[in-house]
Amino acid sequence: MAQIIQFPGLEEREWHGIEEDLRRDFADLPDGPGTIEECLPVLREHWKAVYPAFSVPVSYEIPEPVSEAQREAIASAVSAGVNAVAAQLRKERARSFAAIIGSEYKAAYFRRNGPHV
Repeated sequence: MAQIIQFPGLEEREWHGIEEDLRRDFADLPDGPGTIEECLPVLREHWKAVYPAFSVPVSYEIPEPVSEAQREAIASAVSAGVNAVAAQLRKERARSFAAIIGSEYKAAYFRRNGPHV
């Protein structure tokens, strides 16, 4: 019988990439490797809460009478609006995550080394 190989899902792969980036980015800071390792569980929980995979199904009816060209123009405008909102959401999520990384790193550093380092 064939064995089924379980591969990590998209979110797990994305998080793995973030972990690698954080480890690389903080490697040269004082106590960077140890501090970032302490931060990772907290950051992962924040990331999982704020970055779940999502899709926005958009369903609408276009009342008659409209031409096919008008129907396509309306659909295109709705799609562009949804894409703009999604892009803004990604931007705000990235800003939020950057802020929490800095805050959590400082907190972990002080927990590990004391406030007078």
